[in-house]
Amino acid sequence: MLSFCIVLLLVASVDCSLSKLNGRIPAINGKGVPLTVDFDVSEFNKNLETIVKEDLVAEINDKFSSYINESRTTELVENVCKREIALLKEDRMQEIKNKPTFFAFLKSNTIFSGDDVFKFDEVTTNIGQNYNPSTGVFTAPKEGVYQMSCVMVASGSNHVHYWLYRNEERFSYGYTSATANANSNTQNWILELKKGDRVFIQHRGSLIETVHGTRHSYFSGHLLF
Repeated sequence: MLSFCIVLLLVASVDCSLSKLNGRIPAINGKGVPLTVDFDVSEFNKNLETIVKEDLVAEINDKFSSYINESRTTELVENVCKREIALLKEDRMQEIKNKPTFFAFLKSNTIFSGDDVFKFDEVTTNIGQNYNPSTGVFTAPKEGVYQMSCVMVASGSNHVHYWLYRNEERFSYGYTSATANANSNTQNWILELKKGDRVFIQHRGSLIETVHGTRHSYFSGHLLF
C-alpha cells in the first residue's frame, strides 16, 4: 500500500497537474497493467477558492478600513483646525472692534489763548467712549502703546502754539506758522500709557490765536498694542 502511494505521488508530480488531468490520475496495478484512478478535487478546489476569496476580502477590507480611518482622521484634524482658525479670527475681530479709538474734528473756527484746552467737539469715532468732547481729554482705559495724531490749521494769518500733554507732563511742542493764507501742522505721537492716563492738547503762550475748524483741524488716537 505504501509503495502504491509513493508511485502514485511520483507519477502525478512528474507527468501531470490536477488542472490538466481534470481529476483523473494514471496508476499501475500490481500486475503492471495501466489503470486509471478517479480523484475528485472539486471539494478541494471549492475550499481553495473560499480561502482565496476570504483572504482577498479580508485584505481589501483591512486596506479600505485603514484608508477610511486615515481619511477620517485627516478630516477631523482639518475640521478642528478650521474651527480654531474661525474662533481666532472671531476673537481677533472682536479685539479690533473693542480697541480704544477716537477721531474728532474742531467743529468751527475757535479762538484760543493762555492755557485753554483744545476741545475737538465734532466726534466721528469714539470706540469705548474714552474721549470726552466737552473737556477735550482722552483717558486711556487700559495700559498699552497708543498712537495720537493731530492736524492744526491756523486760520488766516494766525500762528497757533500748543502742547501735547500726558497727564501733567508736557510731552511735545506743536506749532503752526502764520502765512498769508491758512497754514497747517501735522503731528503724530507714540505714547506708552497706563490705565487712567489723560492725553489732551493745550494752547501755549499769551497770544490770542484762531484755529480753523469746519473739519480742517482734528485730534485722533487709538491703541496699537
